[in-house]
Amino acid sequence: MGSKLNEMKNRSNEGNRSLESAREVGQKAVEDATSMSEIVNSLPADIDDEIVQAAETVKEGTRSDAENFMDSTVNEQLDAGKNVMSSANEMGHTQIENNNDVISKFQQMDSIGDFGKSARSEGVNAAQQSISAFEGAIAENESSVQEAESNFQNQRSTITGLF
Repeated sequence: MGSKLNEMKNRSNEGNRSLESAREVGQKAVEDATSMSEIVNSLPADIDDEIVQAAETVKEGTRSDAENFMDSTVNEQLDAGKNVMSSANEMGHTQIENNNDVISKFQQMDSIGDFGKSARSEGVNAAQQSISAFEGAIAENESSVQEAESNFQNQRSTITGLF
């Protein structure tokens, strides 16, 4: 693995850690909100009207706070991971462009003469393998981001549905 691909993968790992942190924090929020919802829903049915109103206020406030937590804290962590992944993907796209440029230059040399043709052929193969590796890394990053976004939406939806 080349140094640029290694650098990109390191950046991707950083992004994945941030996405995983967002998932964990969101999951904790879902668990907390679920526990709170169960407590509110277990209140006795035969209570005074003003207590019913207080319970509804608690229920609404808990839902609202949990949704706000998801929209701020968890979403910020998710966005941080997405930004790192975007940066890693930009690195990958730049390297793909550079490798394509190298291939093009080697092909120009082929039209001039045969000197170094075998070495150029090996260089083209190496550049094409590098392009494939970067494309694979980009696809993995995009998949990780999509999964994290879907997970966030599911967690948020779960919280909203609790109350």
